[in-house]
Amino acid sequence: MTMVDPAAGIYGDPTQQENYTPATGYDPTTAANGGYYLQNPDGSYQQFIPGQASVPEGTQLFTPSGSSPYTPPAAAPAAPAAPATPPPTTPTTSTPPPTNTALDQATATDIIDTVLAPWGIDVNATAPMPDGNTETLSQYLFNLITSQGLTDPTSIADMIQATVPQTPQFNAAFPGYKQAIAAGIVRTPTDYVSVSESLSAVMHNFGVPTSLITTANIGNLIAGGVSSNELTQRLQNGYNAYQNSPAEVQNYFNQEFGINGPMAAAMVWMTPASEGGQTYETLSKMLAGAQIGGAAQASNINISGGLAQRLADMGETYQSAQQKFRQMTAQEGLYQQTVGEANKVPVPGTQNASQPMNESTTGVAAAFGLSGNADQQLENEVLSRANAFKGTGRAASTTTEGFSGLAEAKPY
Repeated sequence: MTMVDPAAGIYGDPTQQENYTPATGYDPTTAANGGYYLQNPDGSYQQFIPGQASVPEGTQLFTPSGSSPYTPPAAAPAAPAAPATPPPTTPTTSTPPPTNTALDQATATDIIDTVLAPWGIDVNATAPMPDGNTETLSQYLFNLITSQGLTDPTSIADMIQATVPQTPQFNAAFPGYKQAIAAGIVRTPTDYVSVSESLSAVMHNFGVPTSLITTANIGNLIAGGVSSNELTQRLQNGYNAYQNSPAEVQNYFNQEFGINGPMAAAMVWMTPASEGGQTYETLSKMLAGAQIGGAAQASNINISGGLAQRLADMGETYQSAQQKFRQMTAQEGLYQQTVGEANKVPVPGTQNASQPMNESTTGVAAAFGLSGNADQQLENEVLSRANAFKGTGRAASTTTEGFSGLAEAKPY
């Protein structure tokens, strides 16, 4: 606030002229203006606004009603001092009593069942577990959940999926899983289940006996890398072809390869090579050989498995072989020695003086074009038999001699 000293002629801050400009010719004693005025040394007046300027106490202030000494207004009482800010204090919180955060068994069991339901594992089957106790899988997993303090369903599911493959129950439900994992055939139990369901459907579709559609057999197929496409090929083109073959073909196949009954035959077609079985290509070749061997048996002609396989490799089928074997049957008399041939050496039409022709060797070789020599032998025998009934005759020279009989003419 600016101090005004009227006696010195100094009337405050020149920047506040509105407060101190001399009011020349103004007489506050007669003017109607309100307010306070100071009288300057030259007799003029200037307005005085208390609060914006200050004058010494007792200075005459003029108003329209007269003059009076200036008395400064009483100072306003000081505002009470703000209370001192207390130092910050650390809030104290009471620790609630500990609560039980363990998952109850009913909730845990629901989570276990939900995770394992797609896997088809019996969680209530009792078996020795990895912790050394004999208990159900459900109880074993609940103990792990409790001991690890797990409550989050996602964390529990992750733990179950990582733990269960190490249990006996899993090994029983997923035979071949470890081999399939190692071979990259499947990556998860869910993959295994999907492949298993596909293989099972194929087996049902192609009439495999239900007693063979087992977890173990399906596991062997998965471990052996047999896909649903390959199994379809094995059953459709192999097992079904075997089932639809004539009985003599099935019998020959069974005898040649040690099979006892249709179920064993089905297993032959389903067992992969990696599990001790045969490849589809080998099985198909074996069945083709059985077609030839069976056709031979139908004509009461016995040939070896090797010869049957050779004829199959040459492209012979059951129908074509059956026709040739029937022709051989019609000529079976050629392979039987006559009374007149029994004492002749060499036996006509044979390669060995001590062994006559037979259907299983010379006859098959001739019928199927396996040997030109066999063809010649058969032709010689045909001519020999024909000439035996022709003969040559001449009249007897004497009555006592009579007529000579028919003579045999055989080419040697």
